[in-house]
Amino acid sequence: MNKQIYSFKSFIISLFVSIGIGKAVNGQQCSVVYQATPNIAGGGNLTYRYIRTLNTANGTGGTIIYNGATGPCYSALTGTPLANGSILTNTAALAYAPNTNRIYFVNNSTTAEDLCYIDLNTSPVRAIRYVGYPLETATGNGYNINRMTFAADGYGYALSNNANHLIRFSTGKKTVVEDMGSLIDAGSNKEISIHNKNNSWGGDMVADAFGKLYIISASHNVFALDADSRIATHLGTIKGLPGTYTTNGAAVSDDDNSSPLSCWTEQEIQRTGLNLLRRF
Repeated sequence: MNKQIYSFKSFIISLFVSIGIGKAVNGQQCSVVYQATPNIAGGGNLTYRYIRTLNTANGTGGTIIYNGATGPCYSALTGTPLANGSILTNTAALAYAPNTNRIYFVNNSTTAEDLCYIDLNTSPVRAIRYVGYPLETATGNGYNINRMTFAADGYGYALSNNANHLIRFSTGKKTVVEDMGSLIDAGSNKEISIHNKNNSWGGDMVADAFGKLYIISASHNVFALDADSRIATHLGTIKGLPGTYTTNGAAVSDDDNSSPLSCWTEQEIQRTGLNLLRRF
């Protein structure tokens, strides 16, 4: 398979595409990538609570779809309104579900954080929290959730920063959150362990049509993950990025001739507020 990897100088996570790299779960063409950004125009606030689209042609961010600081919020279980701006506080893990037109997320915190989603079907767009359904119950350094996607089996998957907990969740009428356990390094990984803070923390996760998940770490390492066995296999390292840049988000985009991954780095959005696209 001919894979082309893109590099975007911006932070963000994710439209996931999961029935074939480049195709959505229901077979539709994927033309929208969603991202969470800081409100650069508002003074450089680097809490990632503003949902925008990403223009994949030129790498620029769109208008704010949902403002986590002021937007309406509701309980998923009771429909009760919650305080405006109380749900989306600072996320590093988004996953778009095309069958429901929702963006699922969890806040990036070392405390227990509930599963939430942005409902794109309502006007105004609102944030919904599954109150009492934390994705990660362990707390402390490394247990924040910063990688999330949906897979071809219809489940959502999230991964703790230290890869000690792979979490699977359902999004139907009955929500189930299941801790599947710690990831296991493939024997071929050698010194590039999926648990190593310097090599493998941060980044994002996407999925293909065959049940595989792909983890792109902040330090440019790429792993294939079999969710059933929890074995993570190091595939290689993204080349062509400056050593000081980190890859903090990934998406799969449509392409008739290849199956590209799109990766983002954080540094340029902090400096300019722009997503500067570079392909290699």
